[in-house]
Amino acid sequence: MMSEMIRACRPLALVALALAGPVHADPAAPLRAALAAVPQLPGSTDAPGFADLDVAADVLAHRDLTGIAPFFTGPLGPLSLATPLGQGPLPTVNSERAWPQLVGFAPDDIRTVVNYGTPPDAALRLTLTPGVMPRVETALAASGYERLETGQGPLLRRGGEDYAISLLDRDPEDPFGGMLGQASRVLVQGDMLTRSAGMPVLEAGMTGPFWGERADLAALLDMLSDLPPGTGVMRAQLLTDQLLFARRGFPPTGEDTVQPPGIPPWHMGMLVELVEGKHRDAAALMAFVYATRDLAEAALRGIEAGWTTPGPARHGSPAERIGPATLRVEGEGPFVAVLHVAGDWTTTGILRNEPFARLHRGYLEGDLPLFAAAPP
Repeated sequence: MMSEMIRACRPLALVALALAGPVHADPAAPLRAALAAVPQLPGSTDAPGFADLDVAADVLAHRDLTGIAPFFTGPLGPLSLATPLGQGPLPTVNSERAWPQLVGFAPDDIRTVVNYGTPPDAALRLTLTPGVMPRVETALAASGYERLETGQGPLLRRGGEDYAISLLDRDPEDPFGGMLGQASRVLVQGDMLTRSAGMPVLEAGMTGPFWGERADLAALLDMLSDLPPGTGVMRAQLLTDQLLFARRGFPPTGEDTVQPPGIPPWHMGMLVELVEGKHRDAAALMAFVYATRDLAEAALRGIEAGWTTPGPARHGSPAERIGPATLRVEGEGPFVAVLHVAGDWTTTGILRNEPFARLHRGYLEGDLPLFAAAPP
């Protein structure tokens, strides 16, 4: 019913967005487009991470940046705010000047970033501002890349062997493996390029299977499409391994820490950084896909109980560390169990979405066992 109500309000949503600023009318649209042709790599343990620099630029345009570090106030700002969840590209102090010469684009030419795969078969996919790609091809040719034509678009190659490293050829300013003097392969497709150190990951991108073909991902994207008008998805991390939430184990020493109940096994999850409303407020959500509503509702009960249970690192409960959460089930099948947390932007020298930063840190540190599988 809620989804139907939101869809019925879409024409009004467009009006509201026009007044609020350049946030995408469909919050999921850039993420949906970015993941549509990202391959699912056999044996890879790393699911794609996504960043939307247009949303990041819009956040910066709506905030007082007095006292904020220079990284957030100039051309490096969007990439500094929406730091990619994966291998890069990561800006340096000199990126604004070095990147146009080395790779043909500047940090503020990037629209979206996707990182996927497991090193050495990791890939970086960038969507650039229309009209920039000819400069990219020219700069890469000048940097020693050879050009080959493929059925998918021009392929530019540096280094004779896949994955080769030459420390003598290091250039820390080069975002395409320069830190290690790494071999580089770049496939150009319209306004999008995909870079990897080896060909296998690029060849997989030509044949599939692709993330965009998965029904569980479609359910997550539909949930994001139904978020309120004015919402932006700035970063997102797909989650595919429930064991990652249980890697620290229980119980730690201390009588005040008990094992949370856990939740039923899920098909796919997502950690999302949100900006909301006309003030671009900070928020985040975690969402998990289930085949039935009963399982999704059971997940909500487990999350609700685990949200007030101290974590294994003894940093307090998620409720204490991250803040109050609201829970709901979305979809008509598959069903999505959603946890939403609102909060503040940290502005002490840096700009940071606190709810997302704390959820992401808990995920990386194994301190969110409430999302692990419930004991049998």
